[in-house]
Amino acid sequence: MPSSTELRICATQLWRPHLCRPVLEEYDEASPAWEAQASSFVPLLQEPAPEARLFAVMALGELGNKRHAPAIAALLQDPDVTVCVNTISALGKLEAKEYASEIAVQLKNPDTHTRRAAANVLGSLVGRN
Repeated sequence: MPSSTELRICATQLWRPHLCRPVLEEYDEASPAWEAQASSFVPLLQEPAPEARLFAVMALGELGNKRHAPAIAALLQDPDVTVCVNTISALGKLEAKEYASEIAVQLKNPDTHTRRAAANVLGSLVGRN
């Protein structure tokens, strides 16, 4: 399992995907330690650097563990637009219908990308039974 230092380096170097790829490749859903591995991204959601929060929310969305939806949803009001947009996307990937009302609030966000992400995710959540 990657260390927290490795995850922080990866998060702050998001623009260098070749540094992050080996970290993400270690995450195997079939592994018995998968939950611990996925949980190692959660502390990054609280990092002051928006790049770290962005990496964490993207990774948690890709890993698909719905248990982390509450921690991800806390970033729906993130001041960084890219983090907010990717938070909406991650919740959509997790099929987190319980956050539909919080996502719907983003339909009134002044940022076009945020509104579009919210509309797309809400459309996909409503379309799923």
